[in-house]
Parts: sequence; C-alpha cells; structure tokens
Amino acid sequence: MVRSTGIAILLLIGADHVAAFPSHFGASAYIGALFLALSVACVALCVGIMRRLAFAWYAGALIQVTAIALFVLSRTTGLPGYRDDDWLDPLAGVPLGAIALATEAGFLAILIAALAAGEIPAADRPGQEAVQLVGRVARRSAVETERPRSAASTRDRR
Repeated sequence: MVRSTGIAILLLIGADHVAAFPSHFGASAYIGALFLALSVACVALCVGIMRRLAFAWYAGALIQVTAIALFVLSRTTGLPGYRDDDWLDPLAGVPLGAIALATEAGFLAILIAALAAGEIPAADRPGQEAVQLVGRVARRSAVETERPRSAASTRDRR
C-alpha cells in the first residue's frame, strides 16, 4: 500500500510539472528544464520504488525537499532570472503550485510513515544501493559488449 501510494504521488508530481512546463519555460528556460527534469526523475523514482530500492525513497525525499525549497525561494527572494509572486501558480483555474506543494509534502509524509512502520529499510549507507545498481548495470553492459570472435576474424589476424 505504501509503495503504490508513493508511486501515485510521484506520478502526480511529474504530471503537475509537465502541465506547468510550457509557461515556466517561456518565463525562464532553465526553470522549464528543471520542471522537465523533475518529471523525468519522478518516473525514474517510480521504477526504483517498484523494484523495492530504498535508495529511490531517499532520493525522492531529497528531490522533493529541493523542489519545495526552490518553489519558496522563487516566490520570496527569487531565483537567478526568475521570480514569481503567485503562490497558487494557476493554469486554467487549476492551482498547480498548491498541488505541487501538497504532493511533494505528501511524498515526504508517506516516506516518514513508511520508515516508522518499518516498510522501507533504513539504509546504513543510502548511496550503497545506488553504487551496487550502477555496478550491476556496468557489468551487464560489459558482458553484452563482449562478443565471441568469429573464426574468420581470428584467421584474418594470423
């Protein structure tokens, strides 16, 4: 139940930022790019959570805290080349900014509840899973690129 809720929230966050992308890209290209990057990251985190990687939860928390901080900064001090005064950030009457904040905070709340219930392993070293995953992918890639040499290519070298 926790995994499916976390995945659903991440998909909402991604969809919210895809919907808001065009207007934000028009205001500042790098803000729009960050919106797309957040959406792609949310999909990748969903895959990690489906594969039961605790690292995906921790990375998701870091990303959501960063998104909340950037949202608040963009409406208070402003970001380089970008400032917004509208806390609701409506698009066609839908308060995308409020939805983003609520879903990002919701993901953090689900993570905390899941950790308290023991449904997500508390990693001694959260980056350890990521390092192991990258190692497995690298080994798999190396094995797939090593092709047996044909008799003709061996004969040509003699």
